[in-house]
Amino acid sequence: MLALERYEDKYHQGDGKFVDNWSSTISLLPFNLNPSTSGFDKNCGLSGITGAFFRKWGRLDVKPIQNFTNNVEEPVSSYLHDTGKMPRFQQQLFISVVEDILYPEGKMSVIDASFLPYLPLVEESIQETRTGKKYIDGQKKIADYLYSMLDENNREMPNKLKGEENLFSKSIREGMQRGRFINLHNNDEYYILPFVKKQFIKDLMWLMKQEDYVIVKNANYLLHFYACLSISQAIAHLVHWKEYKENDIVKFYYMLSSESASESRDVVGMGWEKWISRESLQNLSARAQALDIFNTLAGETPIGLYSEIIQSLGDESFFENKAICETVLERYHKEKYELLKNRSNISEEDLQKDVDYTVNSYDEFFQKLTKLCLDFQSPEYKNRLEKKVRDLFEVKFLRNRRGMRVLVLDEDILVFLIAMVTKEQRMKLDDMYNAFHDYGMYFDMNTRIAIESQLTKLNLLDKKSDSGEAQYVRVIL
Repeated sequence: MLALERYEDKYHQGDGKFVDNWSSTISLLPFNLNPSTSGFDKNCGLSGITGAFFRKWGRLDVKPIQNFTNNVEEPVSSYLHDTGKMPRFQQQLFISVVEDILYPEGKMSVIDASFLPYLPLVEESIQETRTGKKYIDGQKKIADYLYSMLDENNREMPNKLKGEENLFSKSIREGMQRGRFINLHNNDEYYILPFVKKQFIKDLMWLMKQEDYVIVKNANYLLHFYACLSISQAIAHLVHWKEYKENDIVKFYYMLSSESASESRDVVGMGWEKWISRESLQNLSARAQALDIFNTLAGETPIGLYSEIIQSLGDESFFENKAICETVLERYHKEKYELLKNRSNISEEDLQKDVDYTVNSYDEFFQKLTKLCLDFQSPEYKNRLEKKVRDLFEVKFLRNRRGMRVLVLDEDILVFLIAMVTKEQRMKLDDMYNAFHDYGMYFDMNTRIAIESQLTKLNLLDKKSDSGEAQYVRVIL
């Protein structure tokens, strides 16, 4: 049964004053509403998220390599002296070799998969700047978001993070870890759509079975792809909640980054602009708040999307909860009005005064609750999430074509994703395209022709016979 007390606890302070919480019960997106304290964009690079994710997955209390002298040379030299009684000149020779391999040109290079947890969030030169701190927080949030895609059966340290037992790598790892333990970043649990979680676990485990050089080269791609896939599907489900349930995959059309686009293309009509319009992004915080309030009413712990909340209520009659629903609508309306009425950036006309709180179904309750959250959304929130979402996607997947935003794949991402969806097995082209559908990824005929042309150039496309009756693709990473 819904509980008004839970709403009062989460959305009011001890003195009973209303608090305009955004994600008090359920966290859907790895962002916050403060533009200056958290962010991620193309200037970050992708490796920081990878390092943070693998530190969390391996449950490793290790410091990333921010500075070679402090984080590698000194602790490893001390380790070599204390454990191996290595003479000073041999230590120096060993350290010079380590620097050439691990830290060429003043930046960390991953030797094997066991060194992924040592990747720093940002470069040392910007670590303590305002921008650096913003990027650090933003990347930690996305790493937490990706970690939430694992379940309890997959949160043990993978063998690849333990590293090979060769003396060179082992000496470096053990030296760096010696006496340098830190507290792990507290994990924030995020809601992940079930089909995204299932696919992520399968694909991550597939990648971790590959050779070290394949993991090192492609870990960034896999994690960035899944952050964007999960966020885009979550937003589409949040905005189009009446059309989609938790296991429904929303169809997004993609194109190659080398293609041009017109309004008639599917990548425009059935891609980003359809499911994640500017209006959708500007209203994202309000929609997330409505879902958060419903989750708060329905249980002590997060339940999920609207459809999952309804399932959790089981055979419970709406009319047992009707009075609570109407009370919440009235309370929220009046308290949010009081909160906003004296703001200089909002006019009286913008504040709706007359609301009918009567509802006769959960659908009607959630529609009215969402409308109230939209009508009373603080104006300054509208652009904040829009920018954060676009900044993340524009690193690899979002481009502007004639004023229209489209989802794209460049050559590197395309080749990696084909290997991932086919699991490097020889596969018919039609079957490959169907495999992409499991990720909600679709291509129109123009893009299919462009993909096949690209694969031919890369010598990755085979024909069964001279007549070309069937075409096969195989990508080995």
